[in-house]
Amino acid sequence: MNKKMTVFLAVLWLPLLSFGQTVTMEKLLKYPKYTFTDTVRMKDIPQEELYARAWGWFNEQSKTDAKFFEEANKRYGRFTGTSSIVFQSKTKGGSDFVKGKIYFLVRVYVQDDYYVYEITDFVHQGRITFNTLTNAPKYPYRPIANQEWHNMVWEEMKVTVKDNVYPLIGSLRASMQKESEQFTQIVSRKNSEIPLEELHNADIKLPVAKPEPTKEKNPVQPKKKPASQTRKKQA
Repeated sequence: MNKKMTVFLAVLWLPLLSFGQTVTMEKLLKYPKYTFTDTVRMKDIPQEELYARAWGWFNEQSKTDAKFFEEANKRYGRFTGTSSIVFQSKTKGGSDFVKGKIYFLVRVYVQDDYYVYEITDFVHQGRITFNTLTNAPKYPYRPIANQEWHNMVWEEMKVTVKDNVYPLIGSLRASMQKESEQFTQIVSRKNSEIPLEELHNADIKLPVAKPEPTKEKNPVQPKKKPASQTRKKQA
């Protein structure tokens, strides 16, 4: 049986194979999901300010990716979004069958003095589906073609994900460093030595320097003694 016929039969049996893999997927995930995550410390930055910065980043991303910004929960300081990466394999032998997209999930949590980002749940969708990406060095699911070919495409997918996710993380980190307009005003007032508890008072007045005392224009001159009294003392 030639290679073309083998691939053709594999595509015909794909729905059944995919169903079987979906049912047993959790059992097959011996390795953790392919994930990018980190906790970033932000000294003296309150949760409300970090929330505003994260909101700005998600909102900016959604201008080019409408589904990127899905949820924002201010009470818990949580953001959720989804996106996708176009995948085109360069590996010979069946590259058209794995052509498709890799979908993924973005989460950001903000608290006082730090935030956490997590980019995970990378799932490939194509005519031949590679399922959820994990840290497994080789393709961990049941192959429907040559195992070596699956391993090569598997690694290629991870490289493609890195090339797209690293710039996204860099963009997030840069946005989280930018002060919101409201926070800039608070910091400015704090530097003017106004007590923090007064920052929420709308009637705050900046301290005014006291004017220095001025000298009198016409100071009182001491009275001169009469000339007659001076002459008597000389006599």
